[in-house]
Amino acid sequence: MAQKGDPKLASAIWEKTQKEVKKGTMGPPLTISQVEQRYGPDFQVTPSFGLEQGVNEAGAPKYRRIDDYTASGVNPSAHRTQKVPMCMVDYIGVMIRAAAQVDTNIHFATEDMASAYRQVPLDPRDVRYAITGVYDPSSGEVWLHEMYGQPFGAGHAVPNFCRIAEWLARCLQRLFDMHIDHFFDDFFIVEPKRTIASAVHCMKEAFKLLGFLLDPEKSQPPTTSCPILGIMFDTSLRLQKRSRSSFFQAVPSTEPLLSHRHRQGLDESRSKPFPCSEYCREIWLPLLHPLWESG
Repeated sequence: MAQKGDPKLASAIWEKTQKEVKKGTMGPPLTISQVEQRYGPDFQVTPSFGLEQGVNEAGAPKYRRIDDYTASGVNPSAHRTQKVPMCMVDYIGVMIRAAAQVDTNIHFATEDMASAYRQVPLDPRDVRYAITGVYDPSSGEVWLHEMYGQPFGAGHAVPNFCRIAEWLARCLQRLFDMHIDHFFDDFFIVEPKRTIASAVHCMKEAFKLLGFLLDPEKSQPPTTSCPILGIMFDTSLRLQKRSRSSFFQAVPSTEPLLSHRHRQGLDESRSKPFPCSEYCREIWLPLLHPLWESG
């Protein structure tokens, strides 16, 4: 399962698994015989693997453990017709425009849910079908763990989680008249300076009351310049220069990709039709674009 992989990656994934066991989102390690004694012949084992995903704020590598529900045959056999509505960059522009009708001194704040998928529990009757195998590099053995929350890698875990996140966003919108939306587990608030502190407070208290956890390490306090969905939004120029427009641009980490897409777009336009809407959405809009104008 993991013997051919990077030893550092395998160790990091095993350590992450042990942390989840301590938190109670995964069960203790079991052998296949122990699983059979508990569930008989009716259970499902899914292999897992690790993935390095860039670096964290301290510059250390980030790792994610993924349950391979495609390899176990679950994802290919699952189907649903419902589509998950996703927030896009232009939604943020609409939120800014709406908030600016009240006060043009616009601020942003963001919050992330901690271990988001694990906060949505599995039905206890379904735990037998969410047994994941994790490689222990110290012993060379593969241990089996029960999953108690939505597994990262199961196709239906996405809508199962997103319905909760969407409910939370709509609840805050309706109860507190708040300009808030989300992209999966990332929540962002767009409010005038005079109300954003109370909006952040209402969000945190509501999450606490409802039993959902936020990640304090990923919290971004109110500011006029904030990265959201890979785009740096900045409303400070409007205040400093009395400009009628505010702008957003690509965050530095996405600029090489946008530059590549620009060159690719030019090459494709010579060989086949390249939709103008796609070209603008993926290349020019993230570089520089007015969000709203007044007067």
